[in-house]
This record gives sequence, C-alpha cells and structure tokens, in this order.
Amino acid sequence: MKRHPLNRALRIDKMTLAALEATLRLYLDEKKALQEIPVLRMMTESIDIIRQKADRLWMDVSMRMGPVAVCQMKEVYSAVGGGSMPLAEIPSVALAVMPKHMSVNQLDEAMRRYDPPIFGRIAKDQYLLDLRTIQDDEIIRVADGLVEVLQVK
Repeated sequence: MKRHPLNRALRIDKMTLAALEATLRLYLDEKKALQEIPVLRMMTESIDIIRQKADRLWMDVSMRMGPVAVCQMKEVYSAVGGGSMPLAEIPSVALAVMPKHMSVNQLDEAMRRYDPPIFGRIAKDQYLLDLRTIQDDEIIRVADGLVEVLQVK
C-alpha cells in the first residue's frame, strides 16, 4: 500500500467481492443463471411470453386510458447493450403511446419523475415501453404510472 497508495482507493471491498462470488456461482448452473440473473432472463425470454405481457399491459391501460392517448402494440428490437455486444439487437414487443394532450418528450420526462421512475424510449413520435424489460410483477405498476401521468381518472 505504501508504494502504491492508489491501491487503497481501488481495492475491492468484502461486500463487493461476496456479491461477485455469488453471481459467478450462479453461472455454474446454466438453468439457475437464466432464472435468477435478470439480464439473462430478459435476453432469453421468448417473444411469445413478451407478447403475452404486452397484451396484459395493453388491456389494462386501454380499459382506463380513454381519449387522452392512443396505445398500440408494436414489434420492436431491443438493444442488448454495450460491452461485448454493442450492436446486438433482439426482437421484442413494445406498448407505443401517442399522447394527445402533451408531447412524447413531456410524457417521457413525467414517467422518469414518477415514483418509482419508469423508463421508456422515444421513436418516431411514440413513447415506447419495451416489454422485454418489464417483469410480470411490474406490469400493474407500469400501467398505473402511465394512467396517472396522463391524468386519467
């Protein structure tokens, strides 16, 4: 430590090391890893399961939405992310929302400020909620947030 004081600042702590070890142990059993590591579960989820989640979200939102926005399901591609797969995309389904009384940018900002924050993306004047990134137990909260942000009673 005396020869390299920066080592103290960059040294990994025991909690981080324990979390890393637990994650790496999950990878020893592929089935368990696919079930318990969220990013792997999202990347490998079948398009049929994603469509079912999209149907549930669309049904919930459309029953309560009224005339304040138009919602439809849309086939999209999800970006896998950076690092080792910066350009990789996988098929997905999104709920496309076109609000009538605010811009999609205003909707996006309001959703990010919602508690808990809900993150979508904007494409071609549509606010997209990609169902590959929304878990089953989050669908009702996402629907509630969208309805509340659009001020639907």
